[in-house]
Amino acid sequence: MALGAFWIIIGGVTVAIGLFATSMLAGELDQQALRIVGVIVCAMGAVWMALGVFSCLKHMWAVYVGLGLSYLSVISNLFNFNLCGMIILVIVIIQAHRVISWAGQLKRAGIPLTARPGQLAIQSRPLDLS
Repeated sequence: MALGAFWIIIGGVTVAIGLFATSMLAGELDQQALRIVGVIVCAMGAVWMALGVFSCLKHMWAVYVGLGLSYLSVISNLFNFNLCGMIILVIVIIQAHRVISWAGQLKRAGIPLTARPGQLAIQSRPLDLS
């Protein structure tokens, strides 16, 4: 949930920045170029938000896609020497790998990812006291 929530927040901030920049810079730049950049930034934010929502809904494909995009973002931040962004992305990547690991453990145990704690039955064996 935390990973998906982070991606939703990042996507929402990206969409807000795209809309804000498009509206604030409307008189300063070429209108057509500004619209194109605004659409691209908003689309990227929408993708991150969708990945966050699907991750919260426990769709593992969204975690894998988000992890791949996070690796691409790390490379981009590396070229721009954005240390703060890289640190945040490294934490996100570590969390994504942990989520993938936990999902694998649940799958091996035969527990569906959509199971809720109240839906799991605890099987107990009688104690052999002899």
